[in-house]
Amino acid sequence: MSSDNFTTYRTKASNLESKLNSKMAPAIQEQQLDDAYGFYRKAAESARNGDDLQSTLKDVQRVLIEKMKFYRKNPQYCTNYWQAVSKLIEDISYLHSRLRFKTGSNQKADFGKIPEEIDRILDDVEKHMWSNIDPYEASCLMFGSFAQGADKNAMGFKLFANYKYADYLFKEGVKSLENDEMLLNARKVFKEAYTPLEAGQYIIDRSKRVEGIFENEKKWLGKWEKEFEIKRNEVLMESKRTDAKILLQEAEKQHLDAITNKEVFGLEDAIDIYDLYHQVLTIARDFDIEIEAHVCCKMGVYHYKILHFPDSKEKARKLFQRSIQLALSLSPKNVTKEDWYKTAENHARELQKQQQKAEHVENLTEREKFSEELQTLKTFLEKNVEFDHNLKTELNNLFNQYEPKCKFDRESFNEISSDKKMVLKALTWYHPDKQQSKDGKLWELMCEDISSYLNRMLEKVKL
Repeated sequence: MSSDNFTTYRTKASNLESKLNSKMAPAIQEQQLDDAYGFYRKAAESARNGDDLQSTLKDVQRVLIEKMKFYRKNPQYCTNYWQAVSKLIEDISYLHSRLRFKTGSNQKADFGKIPEEIDRILDDVEKHMWSNIDPYEASCLMFGSFAQGADKNAMGFKLFANYKYADYLFKEGVKSLENDEMLLNARKVFKEAYTPLEAGQYIIDRSKRVEGIFENEKKWLGKWEKEFEIKRNEVLMESKRTDAKILLQEAEKQHLDAITNKEVFGLEDAIDIYDLYHQVLTIARDFDIEIEAHVCCKMGVYHYKILHFPDSKEKARKLFQRSIQLALSLSPKNVTKEDWYKTAENHARELQKQQQKAEHVENLTEREKFSEELQTLKTFLEKNVEFDHNLKTELNNLFNQYEPKCKFDRESFNEISSDKKMVLKALTWYHPDKQQSKDGKLWELMCEDISSYLNRMLEKVKL
C-alpha cells in the first residue's frame, strides 16, 4: 500500500509541476505550486526506501525554490516573505533529518551537506532581497527566527542557523565599531551574539550524547564545535576592543571637562582620569596595538604635564617611546599623522633634550669636583703618549699608570704588530660603556678622556 501511495503522490506532483506556465494567472500558479508541493511531501512521507526518499527530497527542494521565485515576482501573494523562506528551509531540513533516521548509515554522508544546501538557497534568496530592507537587519531577523523556530529534529539546520545568526550579529557589531558614535550599539550587538553561540554549543553537547550517533556525525559535530569556538573568540576580541574604545571615550570626555569647566585641575581629578586611561591599557594590551599606542601617549602626557611625581618624567619618557614603537609596528598602516602620535614624538624629543642637558650639567659638576685628578691625567697624556714615538711602549706606559679595570690581557696586547689594532684594543679596555659603576665616577670620567685621546691617536695611525 505504501508503495502504491508513493507512486501515486509523486506522479500527481510531477504532472502538476509539468503543467506550470508563466502565462498562467498568478493565483493559479500559486495553487499548482502548493498542490505539487503537497503531493511531493506526501510522497516523501510514504517513501519505500532511502533512494526514493532522497530523490523525492530533491523534488521538494525544487518546488519550494520555485515558490520563492513566484513570491519575489508576486509579493502580493506572500504576506510574510521571510516566514515563507523560513518554511522552505525548515521543510528541507526536516526531510534531511528524516532521510538520515530512515536510511541509517547508508545515507549518513548527506547529513553533513545540510548547511551547504541551505546556504546555497539562502544565497539565492539574499540576492533578491527587497530593496527597502537593510541586508544586515533582514539577515539577523531571518536567522534569529530560524535559530528559535527550526524543527526539533533538524539539528544540522539549527546549528547552521545559530552560527549564521551569530555571524551576522558579529558583522553588524564590527560595522558599528568603525563609527565612534555607534560604540554602545556595537557593545549591545556583540552581547547578543553570545546567545546563538551558546545555543549552538548546547545543541552540540546534547547531540554528542544521543545514542546511535554515527562516527562521521561525531566528526561533523567536532568541526562545528571548532567553528563555534573560533566565532566566540572573535566576538570576545571585538567586545574587548569595544569596551576599550568606550572607556577611552569616557576618559577623553572627563579630561576635556576637567580642563575646560574647572578653574583648578586638581590632583585628585588627574589621578581619576589617569586611572581610566590605565584601565583602557589593561583591556587593550596585546590585542589592539593602535589603542595601546594611543593610550600610552595619553598616560605619558599626564606624567609629563600634570602629575609631576618624582619619577613622572622618566615614566613619561618610557610611555612616549612605547607609544612611538607600537605606532611604527603597525606598518604598513600609517598613523604618524594622528595627533596623539605627533604629541608623543614631540614630547619624547623634548624629554630627550632635557635629559641630555641634565646629563651634561651633571657631567660638568662632577668634572669640577675631580678637576685636579683630571688635570693630572691630561698632563700625563700630553707628555707620555706622543704620536711620533714607539706606540706599543707608550700604550704600555698608559697601562702602567692607569691600568684598565675591566678584563685586561697585556700579553695578548704585546703580540699585536699593527698600530691600528693596538689602539683599537686599548679603546675596548677604556671605553666608558665598558666600565662598572663600582669603579666610581672619577674612573668613568678618566676613561672618557683616555678614550677621546685614543680616538685622536687612531685617526693619526689610519693615515
